[in-house]
Amino acid sequence: MRRIGPLVAAMVAACLLNAAHATPPQAKYKVEPGAVVKKDPPAHPAGSVGSTFTLVEAADGDPPISIGADGKPFVSGGACLLFQDTRHVKACTTQADCVSKPPAGPEGGIGYCHQASGTCWFKKDSTATTTGAGYKRDDYCLKSTPSKTLVVGTANDTPIPKGPPNTTRWRLTTCQGLTKTGCAGGEEGVDLRTRWGAVLEP
Repeated sequence: MRRIGPLVAAMVAACLLNAAHATPPQAKYKVEPGAVVKKDPPAHPAGSVGSTFTLVEAADGDPPISIGADGKPFVSGGACLLFQDTRHVKACTTQADCVSKPPAGPEGGIGYCHQASGTCWFKKDSTATTTGAGYKRDDYCLKSTPSKTLVVGTANDTPIPKGPPNTTRWRLTTCQGLTKTGCAGGEEGVDLRTRWGAVLEP
């Protein structure tokens, strides 16, 4: 049998050592929207809905904003339940088309353009409070804060809003911060990533 020369053996050993100490690929994450479900009386008023969203590790996700001293990822983001009046669907091509006003949206509300369907979705404006877990919560949304990250694998419960049960369709939209600017007004695909869940019909 032919013997391996000392130089070749040293090169093989060096390659194996480098492979053992190579930095593994950085994990990526995404904020997955869950299904919207009806919350029936008597526990909730007629027309109430709820959902969940979860931060998951995924090859098609995005890197975290940072890694903490504990080695865990810091990922900002959250989710909002949005509604659409089946009798007054408003078309859109950009976010600017979805100014919230009757009859499509509530007066003074907030509109979102779902470009894939070319339609606007809305939520009422409401005051956010801080939950015991450190998140921001209003009547439609649950969001992280600059000091509170989303936790991988934890299903987060949304608020439970309500609307006219026979004319309101719902869906959940999530936002993931890609930079420190993140979901607070950054650019899609640069500072933030939005995802849309399935539609719940009336």
